[in-house]
Amino acid sequence: MLQTAVEQQFKDKFQTIFGHLAVPGKHVTDNDIRSLLFGDYMGMKDENKFYDEITDMEQLQEVSNVNRCPCIGI
Repeated sequence: MLQTAVEQQFKDKFQTIFGHLAVPGKHVTDNDIRSLLFGDYMGMKDENKFYDEITDMEQLQEVSNVNRCPCIGI
């Protein structure tokens, strides 16, 4: 069902779109799809959010730590 919906909406093959998640030489599995993580960490308060795939967990941790800084002077 997911494969059909993705191919209809994106007009491309499921394996082409998500192939980077699979073990090389294998087809994409449900577990591969579960590893997807998307976010918008640009910090802008815009109505048009642009979500992107998170591929670098260390960078995500850095961004997360910066955004947790306590406010000074409040």
